[in-house]
Amino acid sequence: MFCQSVLRRGAPAAALIGAAFALSACSQGSSSASLLLLPSSIASLSASSGDEIYVPSFAGDRVTGYTPEGQRLLTITAGINGPFGVAVGKASKIYVTNIYPNDFSGNVTTYTADGKQTSPTITAGIAYPIGIAANKSGKIYVVNFLGGATGTGSITTYEPDGTKTTPTITAGIDGPFGIAVDVNGKIYVANYYTNSITTYDSDGTQTTPTITAGLNAVASVAVDAHGKIYVTNTRGGAKTTGYVTTYESDGTQTTPTITNGLRTPVGIAVDPSGTIYVSNQSGPGNKGGFGCVTTYLADGRRTAPTITKGLLQPQLIALH
Repeated sequence: MFCQSVLRRGAPAAALIGAAFALSACSQGSSSASLLLLPSSIASLSASSGDEIYVPSFAGDRVTGYTPEGQRLLTITAGINGPFGVAVGKASKIYVTNIYPNDFSGNVTTYTADGKQTSPTITAGIAYPIGIAANKSGKIYVVNFLGGATGTGSITTYEPDGTKTTPTITAGIDGPFGIAVDVNGKIYVANYYTNSITTYDSDGTQTTPTITAGLNAVASVAVDAHGKIYVTNTRGGAKTTGYVTTYESDGTQTTPTITNGLRTPVGIAVDPSGTIYVSNQSGPGNKGGFGCVTTYLADGRRTAPTITKGLLQPQLIALH
């Protein structure tokens, strides 16, 4: 049994950011689990239409949907238990990773577009699920922080009905959090322990690029319709409160680098017009807060909305 005290609801944001590392430290007998601050569950899904923004609130046990203008559309609470990641798949089904069920093995719960819980509930192969993404055919990819061939995590894959399928990815995986799948089925994984983005073909074969330049406490990854790659970094930046780096499809670092308005940025998603949405575990302002989603134009300039209503330690964001 893992250290439940580390992952208690209502813990300070910093403690939740370090929750996954603390879990690992507890399993290794450490008595100082919160010494390092790592990002909590982060994953991103490239948008198909940009009509809705979905944000899990870890401490609030809910997933909230918003319009692009920041107005609340729906709130999901049924079956939610320590939510970290969210993705939208085939038939607009909403998938949520939850870490608390099954003694922290966790599960994935599923909802219709209007927020009603439905099948499947996925548990097979799940081990502390963090990020989640879905490809255009409806396959679901789950980031497992624990387990895998070397114990450093894995990516497991499921059909839309929850049946476990291929690939299971472990090569290059080390402390995985965020995941994205581009329009061609290429898979991108953010690895905290190696501070890298690793890339895989649709069959799970590791390929290029592997990105390390400019990364600092990497959390999540998103890919736009043109193959441009966006990464959240939870440390560093102009105000040491985190930043977003951008890369061409071959992994070459490019513009923009975003720092304005960021406070421990975790989730990231990009809509078809190039608008960038970032979830921050604290803020807005300089006195902490319960978290927010900040918005940027394609060139990195900040724009509306800034979303705060209904958020309580937000994690991954997904667009649909």
